[in-house]
Amino acid sequence: MKYNDRSLTFNDYPQLWDPLTIVDPIYGALRFSREISRIINTADFQRLRGIKQLSLVSLQYPSADHSRFIHSLGVAHLIRLAIDYLKLNAQRFKEEIEIKFEEKDELETILAGLLHDIGHGPTGHVLDTFFFRENVPHKHEDYTQKRIIDSPYDLTATIEKIGLEPKIIAAKAIGRKIDNNAFYSNLIANYGMDMDRLDYIARDSYFTGVGLKDFNYFLLLSDAIIVPGYKIDSPKIDKEQYYLAFNESSLQQSIEPLLLARAMLYGQVYYSSKNRGPQLMLVKAIEQMVEKGEIVIDEIMEKTDGELWSIILSTKDNLARNLIARIKFHRLYTLLVEFNRTEDVTVRLLDLVRKGETNKIKDIERKATDELINAGLLRSEDVVLIDIPTEKGIGTLFIAKTEQNKILEAYSIERTRRDKMLISAIDEQMKSQNRIRIYGPPELKKEKLIVEWKLKELINNYC
Repeated sequence: MKYNDRSLTFNDYPQLWDPLTIVDPIYGALRFSREISRIINTADFQRLRGIKQLSLVSLQYPSADHSRFIHSLGVAHLIRLAIDYLKLNAQRFKEEIEIKFEEKDELETILAGLLHDIGHGPTGHVLDTFFFRENVPHKHEDYTQKRIIDSPYDLTATIEKIGLEPKIIAAKAIGRKIDNNAFYSNLIANYGMDMDRLDYIARDSYFTGVGLKDFNYFLLLSDAIIVPGYKIDSPKIDKEQYYLAFNESSLQQSIEPLLLARAMLYGQVYYSSKNRGPQLMLVKAIEQMVEKGEIVIDEIMEKTDGELWSIILSTKDNLARNLIARIKFHRLYTLLVEFNRTEDVTVRLLDLVRKGETNKIKDIERKATDELINAGLLRSEDVVLIDIPTEKGIGTLFIAKTEQNKILEAYSIERTRRDKMLISAIDEQMKSQNRIRIYGPPELKKEKLIVEWKLKELINNYC
């Protein structure tokens, strides 16, 4: 039975039209309007209950089992609060901010925030690593747009029923600017302190125990203001746009702790070797099954984590079966070799990535694996894997200087980085995560020097 069959339509379940209140351990009560509640209750959005926010991180941090569903609710909640504060602060600077807040724009922005992760496939960002290694243009943002505009279930029709345009919601959901009010898209994505980022820092810190402790998000949101582009000292902005900024007073009391927490999460959780190793094992298993025709990527993007695992566990590929068994019984690959971002090996491999030649990285893996098997150092059911994390920085973030009812100027946090040692250190810490790591079975660790020598030789030959 399909989720959008007659038996599961809104007409048969009128209680799904009611406003929602959801209890959340991070913010307390999350309250949603009648319109947003109808979207929450679509089959497309309910699917996110079955997709973990942090995928395999629970192997390292067992309590980190929260879902994309609750994260998305948190983002929508924060956007609603942020808009309220922006409207309040706009009154303070009304002589410089000529904006008419429209209820429809606000609803579109909250809904776009709610749906910003709707395109995630099972295991979330693990599949982004698969796409990266395959050098294919698919990203979860592309699937987000596709699902909003032409959903397989009832999402698109429900968006239209509440009087909104799916194409506009799809564009806003991935952070695209629709009009001169760029601050709306700044709230959702691709901004140094958007509400997606604020929620995942708070939520992932709570469930892993790493990073943020006792953060007052009301304090940060109360410092959110709208600034006209001509006030911003940056060559990268449109002077006709209105942007999201934070009052300079929030820099030390709110923004720096958040950026520090994010850096800690990347170092100890997202890019931890104990997390990246299992992720690569799962990615390699999926690659094997795709090659054998056991999996079609576009089809599994519709699945939940549980549905994907049921498919993977039925594989007949020996390598994939061994990798999945290792994950299932916690016999995980370990970090064998690490190259920092200034080493020649790292520079050469990153150059392959820039050229779109990630297929060569997989060739190096295969060659290294074959030679280690032939040398009797590696079982035929195992493999060595190369991990190339994408570089992360602080991102675009505007800070505003204000005085009474005037916005004196606004500037990019890039400028702050030159002035503030902590901001500079955080940025450097984020970039330092861009290291090349080699993973393999623990028994190979005693042959670390041979593995390192063999990989350097192969990389020199390929690059």
